[in-house]
Amino acid sequence: MLAAATCYAILGDQTLARRTLDEAKTVAITGDRIFEAHADFQEALYRGSQGHSQASLEILDRVLTEYAQELKQPELRYLYEQALFSKGISLAQLRRCDEARQFLTKARDFDLAHHDRAVLEFHLGECFLMANEDESALRSFVTAKSIGLGAEWQAMLYYYIGRAHYRLKQYRLAKHELLESEKHLKVGIQAPSAPDLYKLLSYCCLALHQDAEAEMYSRLAKPA
Repeated sequence: MLAAATCYAILGDQTLARRTLDEAKTVAITGDRIFEAHADFQEALYRGSQGHSQASLEILDRVLTEYAQELKQPELRYLYEQALFSKGISLAQLRRCDEARQFLTKARDFDLAHHDRAVLEFHLGECFLMANEDESALRSFVTAKSIGLGAEWQAMLYYYIGRAHYRLKQYRLAKHELLESEKHLKVGIQAPSAPDLYKLLSYCCLALHQDAEAEMYSRLAKPA
């Protein structure tokens, strides 16, 4: 039952993971530290799924410190890797990018699920972008795109790719990606603001000497 709860958590179904964990608690042995480590980890994932990145981070820190000896066991390697990966994601969401990069870079060597690897590269790309390491950012975003992310990620992903191209003075490529981002604006919960998107499109058009389009996007960038 505990293994099932952990699988549900890693696969992203936090509601089912929490329900299964609650059932497991009814038969758990008091003081079972391996069970407690899994329970705390799943609580961290649940908090993160509800948008509480700071709370999630604090629990993950506790998992990695209080259960450090247990996590050295080969059979718990997967839990160690998931906790470290999840800590990197929480740090990135909190915009603590210097710290996040350390954990996400290390997690590149882990045996992660397909979706987790794409999410890792997306957030690592954000960290590179914030550090003005535009070529590294572009590589990470393109990797995330090639692995595959759900529809709710597409607007932000295309925007970031376009932004990286723009900063590398690859204006035609930037414009193409930003127009793709526009197509997904109403789909995802992760999306750039329309004014930010249209402002950057305006700058691309100016750089390409497409003055009429630049003026159109400049107007769209203004608040209604």
